[in-house]
Amino acid sequence: GTFENFNLLTFPNTMDLASCTNMGQIFRYADLTTFPTMINVTNVTSLNAAFEFAYDLLSVPNLSFPACTSLYRAFYRNYALVTIGDLNLPLLEDMGQAFNDCNLLTTIGTITTGPALNDMQYAFQECNALTSLNAFDTSGVTLMREAFEECTSLTACPAFDTGNVTSLYRTFYNCNGFTSFPLLDTSSCTSFYRTWYSCGNIVGAFPLIDTSKGISFRDAFKNCSGITSFPAFNLS
Repeated sequence: GTFENFNLLTFPNTMDLASCTNMGQIFRYADLTTFPTMINVTNVTSLNAAFEFAYDLLSVPNLSFPACTSLYRAFYRNYALVTIGDLNLPLLEDMGQAFNDCNLLTTIGTITTGPALNDMQYAFQECNALTSLNAFDTSGVTLMREAFEECTSLTACPAFDTGNVTSLYRTFYNCNGFTSFPLLDTSSCTSFYRTWYSCGNIVGAFPLIDTSKGISFRDAFKNCSGITSFPAFNLS
């Protein structure tokens, strides 16, 4: 990327990105503490790994990238990152590993996506300090593998539209801050492998989710001792 591996980086007050379409890896490994001010970002289509391993970045302001389709690993392992503002990404398709291992991240503002979003694999994996998250448009998402694995501080699962999700493989693994769980549409899901493994603080009857297309249920509710009744599994 353009500024990859730069240390003690100093930027002009404003970066004009009118001619930029691809910001892939632009600040990868850069020694940033303050997020650069950007204008004219309407042509940017990719933020792939744009701030990956920017270990010193503390916060991200409100961002709007109306043409961006990929946030893949954009903030991967930003270990110092605490807050992210609102994110306007109406054409986003790929959120894979976008915030993976941002383990001090406590707050994300409103995320705006559209039906083009398809891939959320590992998106918030190991965001251990994240306490809440607003639902955003996931109506087109098919892949949600390990999306919230080890989000141990999340107290509630957003009411996502999961009607097209085919895999919930370890999606909520060890989300032990949950005390209840919403009724999600799982009518397309084939894999429930360790989906709620060690969600040990969910108490009471579990919602009667649709498991009619499920083919893998191994350890789906292992270490969930507070749940008093479970949905019927399709074992045919």
